[in-house]
Amino acid sequence: MKPAETQRYRFGRFEMDASERLLLLDGQPVPLEPKAFDLLLLLVRRGGHLVGKDEIMRVVWPDTFVEEGNLTRNISLLRRVLSEGFEERGIETIPKHGYRFLPEVAVSPGTETELVAERHTVTRIVAEEEIEDDASGQGPDLVTSARAIKPVKRFRVSTSAFVVAGIVLLVVIAALISLRRYLNSRTSSQQMTQAMNVKRFTASGNILNAAVSPDGKSIATVVDENGLQSLWMREVAANTSAVKLVPAALVEYWGLTFSNDSNFIYYVTWVRNQSNAELYELPALGGTARRIPITLDSPITFAPSGDRFAYVLSQSSKGEAYIKVADLSGNVLDIVARRPQPQFFALYPGGPAWSPDGKLLAYGCGSSAAREQMYLFVVDVQSKQEQKLTSQSWKDIGRVTWVGDGTGVVFSARDEKDAARQLWFVSYPNGESHKLTNDLDDYTSISVTADAKNLAAIQTHEKISISVANAQSDPSSTTEIFSEVGAGRERLTWTPDDRIMFCSRVSGNWDIWSMNRDGSGAKQITLDPHNDLFPAVSPDGKSIFFASDRAGVFNIWRMNVDGNEVIQLTQGGMQVLPEVTADGQTVLYTENILVEPRVWTVPTVGGQAHQLTTSLTSRPIGSPDGKQIAYVYLDEKSWGIAIRPLDEPAEPIRKYPFPATVSSRVFRWSPDGKGLVYIATENGASNLWLQPLDGSARRELTNFKSGELMSFAWSSNGQWCAYMHHSATHDVVLMKDLK
Repeated sequence: MKPAETQRYRFGRFEMDASERLLLLDGQPVPLEPKAFDLLLLLVRRGGHLVGKDEIMRVVWPDTFVEEGNLTRNISLLRRVLSEGFEERGIETIPKHGYRFLPEVAVSPGTETELVAERHTVTRIVAEEEIEDDASGQGPDLVTSARAIKPVKRFRVSTSAFVVAGIVLLVVIAALISLRRYLNSRTSSQQMTQAMNVKRFTASGNILNAAVSPDGKSIATVVDENGLQSLWMREVAANTSAVKLVPAALVEYWGLTFSNDSNFIYYVTWVRNQSNAELYELPALGGTARRIPITLDSPITFAPSGDRFAYVLSQSSKGEAYIKVADLSGNVLDIVARRPQPQFFALYPGGPAWSPDGKLLAYGCGSSAAREQMYLFVVDVQSKQEQKLTSQSWKDIGRVTWVGDGTGVVFSARDEKDAARQLWFVSYPNGESHKLTNDLDDYTSISVTADAKNLAAIQTHEKISISVANAQSDPSSTTEIFSEVGAGRERLTWTPDDRIMFCSRVSGNWDIWSMNRDGSGAKQITLDPHNDLFPAVSPDGKSIFFASDRAGVFNIWRMNVDGNEVIQLTQGGMQVLPEVTADGQTVLYTENILVEPRVWTVPTVGGQAHQLTTSLTSRPIGSPDGKQIAYVYLDEKSWGIAIRPLDEPAEPIRKYPFPATVSSRVFRWSPDGKGLVYIATENGASNLWLQPLDGSARRELTNFKSGELMSFAWSSNGQWCAYMHHSATHDVVLMKDLK
């Protein structure tokens, strides 16, 4: 049969085979999802030309209605793949229009599958013919090699040939055994998705946390009631009315755990900004809660015996984090693992999991000095020996739970910075990882029934919007100028000519954009395949300072306002939230934001960085007059805002503890420099509140009736205020028939 004519596309170190649906990098296959391959093929075939979004949707998703978020997710995936072979971005975003493939593409005709097979056949025949005809024994290396292994006309076989053949046979048998073991190790993870039935269990949109009971009969949920949180119990079979176990209060629930017999629910709560987390035990049918006197930073996990539980505790005063074991009265029995800073265990929403046989604890662990990677570990409870469960890393690992037969763990994790958390399965002991979900929603609060057949999780769908109001006449009368599906990044800032700087993932990864005050003239400033966040504009409007992971971890960078002349200012890692002082000479920023945050400074022109604070502090902002600095602090009693002189070492001269209505801790100086403004949420609505520096009572500046504020910023002259609002729906999903 005559082979069908096809084409191969070569660009840089990549080669794309359309007929075989293969993407190769330096000759090695690169795995791609089917739709991602179709999208790349379309862009490559139209290399150098704009491909509109409508055309992409029509070609890649024919006769199918999908959200545009699917396109941006696949663009992001392709950019990550292409970044392995190109220093510059391979796919350019044309705002509001589409995308353009930038690398030069070479096209060559071929008959891929049949041609490769034919070449192998011809090579073998020619080699045998040359052996027959070559009487002198001289010829190409290929012929000499062929003669030594397989003479065509000679039938004498030496003993060494039997030895070689035996060795080859043993190698083949060993390879087949390894292959069988490998395929068996994949069975559990494949079964997780082949028959998985996903069902939405709630539809109210306000379920923040959940746990399914080990017997699969009940689900405990945490409900958001206009900014307050309450605890409820619902029967799985009926799924009708729920019973409120704990009334709504101004607390946050840090995880729910059923006892092994499903008779009790254990929950961790935290009063915002004012206390340590506390652990409570409550009968599943309702009753009086019992406080267990213990300090912890994660949900608990029970041993199979039910008489002990494990949890994570981070103690900054000692410079260590621990996984501890305690009895039901809160008495600490053992420390099974510890990590010195800058290493850390996954805190809430992360948490450890006890294996069904009681021998192991599984958990996430990372280091701020290790390129912001986290890994899955297991520790033997008796010997305290730890081992990495898999070589794969993630940017963030949430709560871990074992499946009932102990063949693996399920958990939520981000495989890239700031991506939505997806569900993963890693087999034990083989360490084979498999993604269970792959969409734009965020998954947290994972729990599995004792028989490992059903899994419950919180599925979150998010949206952000940017609006502008006249701050001097009516700061609550806003006009929306931008919106985007997904979780936003909090930073908004203005240029002196009244353009708004913000972060967006519309290009596939986090980039810095600018737009006019009315939303027109949107322009992408950063054009690289990494994450660029938290822009801050110099007072003269000529430079932008931002955090980027271009060097593998987040550092502080500087660029011109048009995106050119990009320069790295700091080294180290986990450096974010830059702000520029009023004189334009110094950049303030937070280092080690996830572990032990401190305030640092670096000259705007580059140079030696200096640590400004020694206690737990973050989010520094210089005052409008350039004399003082304000930052968020955490002491033994509470979170709050502290003020101190900028140019001289000193203790804070004033402290303003946050009320319990503050959750995000985003704040700014008031335009006149006479107060501090932060976001507080009451009765289901976020508003701006002013804390005057003269000691007078705080007061509300805006009067929004609903919605959650993420960020805000005043224009240079104080006339306009930009707001970033966040909206989200949170519901319980049940995934049945896991195994």
